[in-house]
Amino acid sequence: MELPRTDALSHPTPSPQDPTPLRAELLGPDQLAALARALAAETRVGVRRGFVLLRRLRDNAAVLKQARDAAADAAGRGEPLMPDAEW
Repeated sequence: MELPRTDALSHPTPSPQDPTPLRAELLGPDQLAALARALAAETRVGVRRGFVLLRRLRDNAAVLKQARDAAADAAGRGEPLMPDAEW
């Protein structure tokens, strides 16, 4: 993909010590619109099947329940609990 041409790219790089403000636009509205269209034309969107997030949430819930049960069992046996288990 080729970036839209702008005159600002052909100007020399200003010195960091130069106190004058930068006045040139690197990419103006028209160049940004052209770049957006070019990127959109090259982008491929895929559809993933299934509920990946929902499955991940269920897995996390199972792990949290196991940790809760382990902490409850340890507390039932009178074992000292670490602050994270008490939380």
